[in-house]
Amino acid sequence: MSAPIAARSRDAAEAELAVLRLRGLREWVDPSRLLSLTRALSRDPAVLPSARALATFVSAEFARDLGEAPAAERAATSLGFITRWLVAGPFDNEGRTGLDRAAGPEEQRRARIDPEVEFPGQARPVRWRLLPDEVASLGRVPLDAMVRPSVNACAYAHTTVAVASAGPAVLRVGASGAVRAWVDGREVLRDPSVRRAFPDRDALPLTLSAGAHRLLVKVCTDERGMAFYARLTRPDGTALRVEASADPAAAPARTAPGGEAPAMPASTSTFARLRALSERSTRAEDLERVARYLVLTGSDDSNDPHAADFAERSAQAAPTSVRWMLAAATTPDRGRRMEALRQAYALAPADPRVLLAVGRDRRGGGYAEEALPFLEASLRADDLGLEAAVEHARVLETIGLPLAAFEELSALAARAPRAPGVLRAAMHMAERAQQGASAQRLRRSLSQVRAGDAEAWEALARDARQRGDRAAVTALADEIVGLDRGRLDAYSTAAELLESVGEGDRAVATLARALEIAPEEPALWSAKGSLEERLARVDAARESLQRALLLRPQDATIRRHLEALAPAQARPDETEAEAATAFLERRGAAEATFNVATLTELTARTVYANGLSGTFRQIAYEVRTPQGARDGRAYTMQYDPDSQRFALRAARVHRRDGGVQEGTQVQEFSSTSDPSARMYFNNRVVQVTFPDLRPGDVVELQWRVDDVSPRNAFADYFGDFQFIQANVPRERWRYVLRSPSAREMFVHVASLPGGRAVTASTRAEGDVSVRTWSADSVPAVAPEDHAPGYAERAAYLHVSTYRDWAAVGRWYWGLVRDQLVADDRLRAVVREITRGLTDDRSKVRAIYNWVITHTRYVALEFGIHGFKPYLVAQVCARGFGDCKDKASVIVTMLREAGIEASLVLLRTRANGNIATEPASLAVFDHAIAYVPSLDLFLDGTAQHSGMDELPGGDQGVMALVVNTRGEARLVETPVYTPERNRTTATAEVTLRSDGGASMTVQQELRGPNAAGARNLLEAQATRVERIEDDLRELLPGVRVTSVRAEGLDDVERPVRLTYEATVPTIGTRQGDTVLLYGASPVQLTRRFATRSTRAHDLVLGVPSMVEETRTIRLPAGASVLEVPPPVRLEGPFGRFEYAITAQGASLSVRRVTVLSRDRVHPNEYGAFREFCQAVDDAVARRIVLRLPQAGRTEVTR
Repeated sequence: MSAPIAARSRDAAEAELAVLRLRGLREWVDPSRLLSLTRALSRDPAVLPSARALATFVSAEFARDLGEAPAAERAATSLGFITRWLVAGPFDNEGRTGLDRAAGPEEQRRARIDPEVEFPGQARPVRWRLLPDEVASLGRVPLDAMVRPSVNACAYAHTTVAVASAGPAVLRVGASGAVRAWVDGREVLRDPSVRRAFPDRDALPLTLSAGAHRLLVKVCTDERGMAFYARLTRPDGTALRVEASADPAAAPARTAPGGEAPAMPASTSTFARLRALSERSTRAEDLERVARYLVLTGSDDSNDPHAADFAERSAQAAPTSVRWMLAAATTPDRGRRMEALRQAYALAPADPRVLLAVGRDRRGGGYAEEALPFLEASLRADDLGLEAAVEHARVLETIGLPLAAFEELSALAARAPRAPGVLRAAMHMAERAQQGASAQRLRRSLSQVRAGDAEAWEALARDARQRGDRAAVTALADEIVGLDRGRLDAYSTAAELLESVGEGDRAVATLARALEIAPEEPALWSAKGSLEERLARVDAARESLQRALLLRPQDATIRRHLEALAPAQARPDETEAEAATAFLERRGAAEATFNVATLTELTARTVYANGLSGTFRQIAYEVRTPQGARDGRAYTMQYDPDSQRFALRAARVHRRDGGVQEGTQVQEFSSTSDPSARMYFNNRVVQVTFPDLRPGDVVELQWRVDDVSPRNAFADYFGDFQFIQANVPRERWRYVLRSPSAREMFVHVASLPGGRAVTASTRAEGDVSVRTWSADSVPAVAPEDHAPGYAERAAYLHVSTYRDWAAVGRWYWGLVRDQLVADDRLRAVVREITRGLTDDRSKVRAIYNWVITHTRYVALEFGIHGFKPYLVAQVCARGFGDCKDKASVIVTMLREAGIEASLVLLRTRANGNIATEPASLAVFDHAIAYVPSLDLFLDGTAQHSGMDELPGGDQGVMALVVNTRGEARLVETPVYTPERNRTTATAEVTLRSDGGASMTVQQELRGPNAAGARNLLEAQATRVERIEDDLRELLPGVRVTSVRAEGLDDVERPVRLTYEATVPTIGTRQGDTVLLYGASPVQLTRRFATRSTRAHDLVLGVPSMVEETRTIRLPAGASVLEVPPPVRLEGPFGRFEYAITAQGASLSVRRVTVLSRDRVHPNEYGAFREFCQAVDDAVARRIVLRLPQAGRTEVTR
């Protein structure tokens, strides 16, 4: 074992890495041996102070593993860790914005501490609380044990340290999460990266006077642990003797120093030096060292990881099998891991470590049989390889040989009886192989070498309970709590064990101790309430459950439990349901033209302080016709099983004769994907079927859907968007919103047809505000062709807790910013595709084209990923993503190229425009990117569109542009001018004397129309067929004989088509004359203006321009009898030009059609219809020719 020698290196990083390598052996080496080695290093004067301190800390961990808890704590104490603190929190850190947002403790960091003062917290007011002495273990201060919620949260810790004499000192801090620290009100540390807690990550030189000094630490985390280590040392690294106190009276008030604030001290830790080295060095040795240190100390930023990139660059710079294995071990990407292992195997095919790594990867990838040869080769090369032997046994179990795996691990445990990893694997295998006696023996052995292994102790306690050993169970319950007094689930486990042997009072006391640490943990209150109920302490149980529900009001399980203890009472929102006698009176009120009519529809939403909610729904609809009976036979409801609970309250049929049928058929099934749209999500559908409906019946359903997530994935936001109208009439519609009176709600209600307002009322029920909106005799939404999206045709109600769009942007950027991080591979791609490009436009084009050609559209809309993109590096490695994933890739790559870009949330044209207030997340259904320097929007899902061909659905719509500083502005995307969506066509038509023709056509398409052509004509095998289909209505019998296409596979070029075709008959033959259209009919009236009037805007699509030039060559002997006169029309809707001139034996035709508007208001529709008719009339006038031969009459175009 070479680590002790390496630990004496004069290079601090190398010495510390040697100690860390010993720490990494804790699963496979007798901890007594490791403890002896690390204790020796901690006392060795030849070892550098930083490595000695690390060896002391690691030796404390090994001592704890061996059950020597007092010795372990003494070792940690000798390092000077500070464990006496006041703690305050949580404070909000949604979107990782909390680190730089000053909360009360930070604002008052120089003022005297008043433990009675409350600060506005994340979910409720908070105050300073004392960290119990027993909670901190080996110097680790577990803030996450004390504050709730402890995700997306910040917490503060304050202590006062008394220094005996003035002089230089070093504050050493290592936190899990982003961290800031202040000494006497002066900031000395700010690290926004999210890392794991590890001692001495930063070393901050200070000069301290004799006396008391205040230390304030702030830790912010997302969904990981929240903890830190802190100690004061002398400059040489030895512990500085200080007296730490959490007594508020010991904290002296400080006056803010005048003048400019002093600069923060630069960290002098090994981590800081390695981080600086990684920024300037390209040497393989340096990069490997940095990568190993990041991994072994948990110092890699989880939101912007670099270890994998450093490891891969190291292996590429100077390849060795060891470096490639490090690259494989650090990357989360399976493709990169397999490539790294392939490289390692090529360099060292007989190295047992390489063989083990390859075998493990094969097993983990689902190829267990392929793993066996590598693992067996590894064992042959190193018969002491415990890891390979354990892995080999796991493969045996995977392929269906659990007893063989158990026997193999049993023999291995006999050979290595003090290797925790071996004992744990053997224990698990014994349990799965149902070898009870062996499992018990292995648990006891494991507990002796890994005293902190809660799983083993809990299993031993269950064994003792099973054999009826009450004394052993109670002793083990105490042991389980004592393993780590900051691990709250240990208290619940211990309480369960104590209750099982009749120690109910001790069980309650155990949970009460846990609640002293975390009084805002609802799971503990719920467990205590359940326990008290089983002990027949009903009043106490009710009080505990009420506390739990107060902390987590959305928890349906706690609510049901509490309701079971209390007299049955209807939920307040369910009392809003309308009685059947009331809605049945509206039978027959709706227009007889509808097959089904809604008699009542209620949505009652209860919003809690954290933004989560419960929803109660009631609907009753009348079946009017036999078709209505068929249409209304099944009704579906949907919910998300991961975050919601569904309950069907009622499903009944009110018969026309007055009877009520309760019996129904209820099915529930998963609705997890829409492969046609390449979208995948996790929903459950409940379908209620009424098999025997008849006209006159009324179907009534009541159900509820409750949020049950422990936390709101959208911070405390609540938003809802409900249509008041539907495709059938609603005789009564109601929406009831129950919310905390202190919570401001922003609401917009769109008026009903005719300007009729929706009735609104508000009442108070204690501290709950109840707002109701209702409308009677709500008409159905009338269908119209070319109508705008539904929100522009139907009245709606929109509710949000967001005050303005700036708040939406801040939250959204906080949610997504850590996903928009490039890895080395993507940076290399950006460098490669922009090499030699000097202007922004060229770089943007290169990046946009890379994204649309290298990532397919596939949407994995699971949980928060309906709004949050996946990691950019992951999207690129997979080669697929949805709209927000692709937009994130574009923005990230542009930033790497030095071009500012923003994410854009979009409401597509298909959904219809809505009012710009209130600000909300509920209104967006798409995401694209924006480049401000070019004023350019880019849609990464538009695989057939060029950079300047924004899809029509993205044009002229509401969009929220969120830049990389979290600043947001609401805009309307541009609508292209007709010139940007232009089609030009030139046709050479040669008439034959028999009335047939041959033609050569050249077309060029630019803009969104070009994207449609690329999509339609992309497949060469069907290209001719699709062109013929397009022509056949005008030219029956047409046959396309050749096609040449350009720009179909290059979206930055216009689409150019040249095709040749023959037509058996063209025009209308009447004797020796032919009536012939000069140009292709425009048919504007048929396309857009068939109705005499409109109720809603007419949506025309992207403004367009079509220029057609046609030369008609006549056969010998033909003559022109009549040519339509030229026409020019121009107005607010566009322009039309049509002219035909005779030139000898040919006719020259020119047509220009410009539609300059994307929509037409109903007030303008009559004028627009006249324009369409005038255009169509002009084109309908035909050329009259006399041909030299007569033939039968054909009517065609």
